[in-house]
Amino acid sequence: KVVEEEPTFDIEAMVSGHNEWLASGGTSGTKAVLEGLDLSGAQMQGVNLSGATMRNIILSTANLRQAILQSVDFRGSVLTGADLTDGDLTSSNMRRVDLSTAKLKNTKLAGTDLAGSSLRGADLSGTDMRGANLLDADIASTDMSAATGLVQTQINKARPNAHTVLPPGDRKSTRLNSSHG
Repeated sequence: KVVEEEPTFDIEAMVSGHNEWLASGGTSGTKAVLEGLDLSGAQMQGVNLSGATMRNIILSTANLRQAILQSVDFRGSVLTGADLTDGDLTSSNMRRVDLSTAKLKNTKLAGTDLAGSSLRGADLSGTDMRGANLLDADIASTDMSAATGLVQTQINKARPNAHTVLPPGDRKSTRLNSSHG
């Protein structure tokens, strides 16, 4: 009996084609469009995938340190435990993304749509949260005390719990009693 191996995904070729697409303003190369792939543990440090579509993919424990991921569509993806330290996700669509326990230290999330996402237990030290949409985001048990650009109106839209730590001067939202766990 012949056992067929699943085809492997060539991350380097995808990144190379996308970089050509970016450099050419879309006239050559190939825009990265990834949907439904399991790239758990992928080593993608420093990649530039700005403008890519990465919907419903699994990047659990992936190394995305210093990655440039501006305006990326991550809707429905799983990035639990991923390392996005020093990355730039400015203006990305991260609706319903699971970022539980992700390392987001010094990451730019300015203008990012995190509605319905889970940031439970994520490291947000030095993370730029200016203008990020936290509507119904799960920030339970998350230390946000060192996040920057976070304002009370964002917190009021999120779902903290008694273990959520906020920046000095910010108060837990009135939704505290209705949040989970």
